[in-house]
Amino acid sequence: MGIEVPAGCVANEVQAVRRLVRGYNRAHSSVADARELVVVARDAQGVLVGGAAGETWGEVFELEYLGVSEPWRRQGVGSRILACAEAEARARGCRRVVLDTYSFQAPDFYPAHGYREVTRVVGFGDGAAKHFFAKELEG
Repeated sequence: MGIEVPAGCVANEVQAVRRLVRGYNRAHSSVADARELVVVARDAQGVLVGGAAGETWGEVFELEYLGVSEPWRRQGVGSRILACAEAEARARGCRRVVLDTYSFQAPDFYPAHGYREVTRVVGFGDGAAKHFFAKELEG
């Protein structure tokens, strides 16, 4: 067996590692209902301008990505995407959402939507910090 750090990791390798870990998690937990949750926002021409992606497991929605393209920011698109993702998570039986974001991304966005900061890790490049948030979903 050889172990290496590829010179240029390709998307297929990242996806393969992700599938490996998620497969293990599903096989070794009592949660059989883990599912991807994706929300997309499109403009009038059908071009994707934002979206969210994560996974629901039992009572938890882990929001991994939420982004809006630059021309569409500060117009409520992110808020609408987040609300839609939370509604779908709630419909799947989730009672809470967990997520993380960097200080140069959107650490002020989430508290404005009812999230509380659980912890913060400092020491990333350029003085960046990683913020971890959670929110209890209302029934």
